[in-house]
Amino acid sequence: MSGYKGQYDMIASLGGNCSAAHNLRFRNLRTVSLPFDWLYIVDERPIYWFAEYIGNNLSGFCLKENLIEISPDSPEWSSSHPDRIQYIDSGTGYRFVNHFNKRITDDEEYQRVYGTLMRRVTRFIEKLSHAKRALLILATPVNVSDSCFCALRKSLTLKFPKTEIDIVYMKFGVDRKYSELIADANVHVMSINRSLNDYDFLKTNYEWSWLDQVSVSDTPGVQKRKTDIFHFSFGIWPGKVVHFSVKNKGCKLCSRKNMI
Repeated sequence: MSGYKGQYDMIASLGGNCSAAHNLRFRNLRTVSLPFDWLYIVDERPIYWFAEYIGNNLSGFCLKENLIEISPDSPEWSSSHPDRIQYIDSGTGYRFVNHFNKRITDDEEYQRVYGTLMRRVTRFIEKLSHAKRALLILATPVNVSDSCFCALRKSLTLKFPKTEIDIVYMKFGVDRKYSELIADANVHVMSINRSLNDYDFLKTNYEWSWLDQVSVSDTPGVQKRKTDIFHFSFGIWPGKVVHFSVKNKGCKLCSRKNMI
């Protein structure tokens, strides 16, 4: 790997869950909203889908006819977002657990979410097209195979030949030998031998401190959107880990104000 340090023109989450987007935001590295910030996956199928369809600008993403509602009684349902109507995208495998305030039988609600995601897709592609150097982060306990990353890297290289793209795969809850399976020089695996916890969504766990070694510049040719950065007053500052008790009442930052 060329080294996931220094300045990038674009840093983005590839999803998995919202921990990467949160950690980027708390470090002022999330300068715009992008399509995968708050998406969940339960297997590697969405990454294969991304690899297959990035060349066609992710056509088929979040189509209404492919959305299947997740029942609160289902093991697929996320208890972290009990106030949201949750859907599985059967066409892509992505889980939309915090995007919908109402059921998609309300077409206005569907169009609101779909329109937002399409703007983010366009922004994602524009930023990658203009960037000289980009960093993509996938944070998940899901096993993503070497062949999946090979397909992803091949598709990204074909779509964005002038952009040097690094991928960091933060793999939670796995044996550390897993990192030996990834052969691509631009894919770095961080094998984390524990499960995700509340601290991963509050910029407190040391495994995320590598983000303090990177910075993001404004990408030429792409309009930058102002973002509201949440500042906490309970003693978090760069390079320090503060331990405190957190009640999991849901992902409060995954709210409608993030749907711009």
